[in-house]
Amino acid sequence: MLLYIIGLILIILSLFENKSKFCCILLLLYMIMLMAYSYGNADYSTYELYYTLYGNNISFSTLFSNNGLFKTMCYIFTKFGLSYKELLIFMTLLGFYNLFSAANKFLINKNILFVLYFLYPYLMDITQIRNFLAMTFLIKGCSFLIKDGNKVKSCLLFCIYDLIASLLHVTFVFYLVFLLIKFINKKNIKYIAPMLFFIEVVVFKYIQEIISALTNIDKTDFYFNENISVFTLIVIIIYFIINIVIVYYISNKHRNEKWINNIYKINILMVLTIPVIYHSFEFLRLYRNVFFLNYICVSYMCQQGFNIKKHNLRNALIWNDSNIVLLNIVIVCLFSLYLFIIHDYLNTVFIPAFEMNRLIFKI
Repeated sequence: MLLYIIGLILIILSLFENKSKFCCILLLLYMIMLMAYSYGNADYSTYELYYTLYGNNISFSTLFSNNGLFKTMCYIFTKFGLSYKELLIFMTLLGFYNLFSAANKFLINKNILFVLYFLYPYLMDITQIRNFLAMTFLIKGCSFLIKDGNKVKSCLLFCIYDLIASLLHVTFVFYLVFLLIKFINKKNIKYIAPMLFFIEVVVFKYIQEIISALTNIDKTDFYFNENISVFTLIVIIIYFIINIVIVYYISNKHRNEKWINNIYKINILMVLTIPVIYHSFEFLRLYRNVFFLNYICVSYMCQQGFNIKKHNLRNALIWNDSNIVLLNIVIVCLFSLYLFIIHDYLNTVFIPAFEMNRLIFKI
């Protein structure tokens, strides 16, 4: 119960003291502690098994095999006499460094950003730690792609970071499609993305074969064995639309910030994930992995216009555009938290995050 209460207090403090670096540090330390010392979640024992398996002798070529960087990290940590627990701490610290340094390029105040990330999908990232670390390299790469004006430099840096992410989790090869944002303007992207979507639907059979080649046939059969229901698909499409509309609204309010327009274009390109999500709900993580960019947009808008009156309880909130956008994204986050974590993974993801921690509850 202790960690639930601490988390709730830090979320409230970080929202109301949204310019306080002290509150931001406390929230970050709390999040790092929850992740770095977690155990007992759905994937923990699997990663311990992988650590033991990959800790044996491996060749140099392993680095460039499926999830090769993760295998190599397991091998290196084993050779130094360390356990998976130490690797988990390392991956957590490296991941949060990537996120913080990426956010630092756009934001002065990061409290709201990490509150939104905490609400969703942070708790799932605690469980899917390999995907988390790969996601942070993707976000780091995107920070160069969307911000830097030099096309060659920004594309090259993005490709390097996405390659690192792909060596951790092969699905991150997909995000190379983001390179299109450097060559397609905001007006044309909404026409080109649907065209690519329909091409993808037509050639999906061949896409499955490519996925099989990158992973293995058994894994492909597992992911594509059963389609989601039509109702679920409609909910997912509405979910996409809401997120895109929020980012589109922010991009229109801050037209001079080209990097926000680029994040909008990224959200449009993420429509390309709908066909694979239809075939396997597991691939919703492809969209989830870019939410941190959306949260940067919201946080930037709040940084410009969000205002909380500390000494006037009657007018505690000034309801300007920033407040309304923040309220909407919080609702989306809470909806995501319930539908994608609590509803299906209460006992394997949500509860272990708060009730199974080696630092607080000694084991």
